[in-house]
Amino acid sequence: MFKSFSISGMALSVFLMMTAGAYANEIISVQSAACSQGKKDCTRIMFTMKESPKFSVFKSKDDGTEYKVVLHDISDPARKTGPISIKSSSVIANVIINRTPKGTSDQVHYFFPLKKSVVPRVNKSGNSFWVDFPHQDSMSPASAAQASRDPGAAKNGESSASKRNEFGKPGNQKPGDRGTVTDTRKPAASGNEIEKLDRKEAERRLAEKREAEKKEAERILAEKREAEMKEAERKLAEKREAERKEAERILAEKREAEKRAAEKKEAERILAEKQAAERKEAERILAEKREAERKEAERILAGKREAEKKDSHPAGKNNEAGSPGRNSRNSKDVRDIRELENELFADLNSEGDNQAPTESLEKRLAAPEPPKPAAYKRKSSATCTVVVDPGHGGKDPGAIGVGNVQEKAVTLGISRSLVAYLNSDPLLEGKLTRNRDIFIELGRRSQIARNNKANFLISIHADSALNSQAQGASVLVLNRDRANRENSKSVQNTDNTKMLAGLGEFLKDHNDPLLQQVAVDMASNTSRSDGNDLAKEILGSMGRIATLHKSVPINRSLAVLKAPDIPSLLIETGYLSNPDEASLLATGKYQRTIAHAIYLGIKNFVYKNKDTLRCGVAAQSEPRAPARSNKPASSGAKPGTTEKTVIYVVKKGDTLSKIAQDHKVSPQHLKQLNGLARDQVNAGQRLKVPKKK
Repeated sequence: MFKSFSISGMALSVFLMMTAGAYANEIISVQSAACSQGKKDCTRIMFTMKESPKFSVFKSKDDGTEYKVVLHDISDPARKTGPISIKSSSVIANVIINRTPKGTSDQVHYFFPLKKSVVPRVNKSGNSFWVDFPHQDSMSPASAAQASRDPGAAKNGESSASKRNEFGKPGNQKPGDRGTVTDTRKPAASGNEIEKLDRKEAERRLAEKREAEKKEAERILAEKREAEMKEAERKLAEKREAERKEAERILAEKREAEKRAAEKKEAERILAEKQAAERKEAERILAEKREAERKEAERILAGKREAEKKDSHPAGKNNEAGSPGRNSRNSKDVRDIRELENELFADLNSEGDNQAPTESLEKRLAAPEPPKPAAYKRKSSATCTVVVDPGHGGKDPGAIGVGNVQEKAVTLGISRSLVAYLNSDPLLEGKLTRNRDIFIELGRRSQIARNNKANFLISIHADSALNSQAQGASVLVLNRDRANRENSKSVQNTDNTKMLAGLGEFLKDHNDPLLQQVAVDMASNTSRSDGNDLAKEILGSMGRIATLHKSVPINRSLAVLKAPDIPSLLIETGYLSNPDEASLLATGKYQRTIAHAIYLGIKNFVYKNKDTLRCGVAAQSEPRAPARSNKPASSGAKPGTTEKTVIYVVKKGDTLSKIAQDHKVSPQHLKQLNGLARDQVNAGQRLKVPKKK
């Protein structure tokens, strides 16, 4: 189906805009072909476009001998479409193309000069339209004469022609029919009048088109607004639904958080009650243990008194005269035991020196692992042997802390890690008094250290106190009074020749009690001095990773520290009666952390004093103290004579070399004579020197 219409009049006859809306179009081709209108020949100019065309057809000359076709909204007007071939028999004389004429940018004008005046017919179908130029005028001579005689008939004929030109909707014409246009111009009518009529017709059609476009635009706009409104309502509904779900989620999370907080609070309450109950139970067990120990001590003391009573007062003899003395002695012994108890546990409930706030348990548990011990290294000739003594063991569990943490297990774990660190150092070697859960008497622990030729004895323990807030680590050393008592016992002991650092050999070779007492006192002072310095190094190292209960060494009268020939320490690693410290000490990581800190303290002390410490082969090769001998003395004494000595009190500013020079002996001879392991002497120290002649 296509639409057809004719062009009449001397001016504009038809103005067509066949598509709605403005868009860019493209010319595909312009071709000419022969055609026929009924029995008459014609020339057809076919325009093929990319989209539905928008065009105009004008009469460019009043006499009808030239027509113009204008193509609108062309995207590339300068694009050429090839030549248009016109046969010589055609009514078209020539084709003139004007691309983008002045004042336009999207039009192409085609001019068709004719050999004679004819009325063309325009048709459109899809994206193409064509203009048929008949070779003969469609008006008969009689019609032309009638039109010239009857102006009204010309007017009516023009009107009917224009009616037949209305896009396939003429009076009785069916769609698709082709009508013939007859030129019925009035002879007397001017060209301007006809042009005005044609212009009004074009303006009417343009107004109708604009009205239709306006209605279409309003319809599209209304549909667009309706769609936008529906879309906005949909988005608003989605937003409200999302907000509702988000509010429900937040409310659910809040309720869940409140539930968890309540559960956590309840768990903390239950845990606090459990810990309080465990603390009370631990305090009760500790109190019962102390009471049992006190009663056992009193029972032993009572048995000892009874035995002494029987030995000093035979049966049947009146003992009434000795009653007051015995009662006095009994009271003194009980008082001594109670004083010893008070001394042993005096620091358990006291406040520590370190008042700085400690880190939380969670933060301390999350602390990084200490470095692992290196592989076992070959020891040097000056290696120091450290015997580590895990406190308690076997039938003696030691303190029992919160959560049933036993002291004997904690001390064994720390001691094993400490020995591993010591054995990774070329200048240190570690050995254990026990490597499993067995009981060892206190007196045997020092002897085990002596059998291993120990340079140091470190006893590992954990504290407990009635005050559950007590916390922190401590280092204990032997006090002077206990040292003096033990020194006297060592002199009286017939088995004292097993002492280390040459002291045993010296006591074996010298039978003079006074000389033996001086030698033991000097060795004990040196051991206590070294032990005190070592304790300070260990406290400094432990203070970096743990809370300190006391920042200085504590002097105590403890049996495990009594060896005069071995510097001995007792380390309290923390309080098992404190819930936080009990939880820490029960973990292997914290046990290794404590062991590493103790190792660093020992290492610092040994490396600082390795030139004066007599460790390893150097200690074992220590010359014996001079005795009665057939060998000549280094001082020049004659063979077979006994060297006479006097006591010299060291003064401030004295050195061993200066004292030896003053008494005309070598420093080595003085060291042998006094059983000294080092060249260091202290003001007030008593030395044996050869008597001046």
